[in-house]
Amino acid sequence: MAKTSDYGESARKQLFAAVEQGQQFTLEAVTVWTDLVTKALPAFPTLVKVDALPDVREQFDVGFDFAEKVLASQRALANKVLDVIVPTPAAA
Repeated sequence: MAKTSDYGESARKQLFAAVEQGQQFTLEAVTVWTDLVTKALPAFPTLVKVDALPDVREQFDVGFDFAEKVLASQRALANKVLDVIVPTPAAA
């Protein structure tokens, strides 16, 4: 007989697969869009002073690093709350 945790694991796998599929669709859409814009406006990079803009990859890394710290902090808080509200088995 399947355990409740088995159903949860199955649901998580299905959800993650859907997220990955959505990410793949997004990447494909951005690639197609970029190709179309590049063909339609081949001089665009010379119109915009790209060198004057902040490093996009660096900005993404900063944003994701911050999100990871917030998520870790939330996890730590949730564990502390659980420590308070969930009784621990008495020492034998």
